[in-house]
Amino acid sequence: MKTKLMTALALFTLAGCQPDLARVDLEVASAPDLDAYVDAGDGEVLLPAGIGIVVRARPVSSTREDYEASDRVDIVTRDPDVARVYPVFGEHRHFAITGVRPGTATLDVYIDDAFEGRIDAVVTSP
Repeated sequence: MKTKLMTALALFTLAGCQPDLARVDLEVASAPDLDAYVDAGDGEVLLPAGIGIVVRARPVSSTREDYEASDRVDIVTRDPDVARVYPVFGEHRHFAITGVRPGTATLDVYIDDAFEGRIDAVVTSP
């Protein structure tokens, strides 16, 4: 009984020392001078069809434990017919997001292979 209690306490303590995703801030690293933007507060990307932007993803923790620079971030589209996401080779946490056709695409965010949240990509008419 005492061993089970100590194991549970150890797991609880370890769980409290891990970062927990509050949001992913996306900063525009490169974009054409058009109606494309990232709204970090709403977790939304807006871009016209046929246009691509490059964003830097920065996970923000809701706990006192921050994410490490070595924590891998992946962004994957659920709707590649609306928006596509490509990792930028050689740039840590940078992604190219391209609008394919008007609509809303859900982008799933993974940190070290664990699903952590979603971002909407709204693609408008060109």
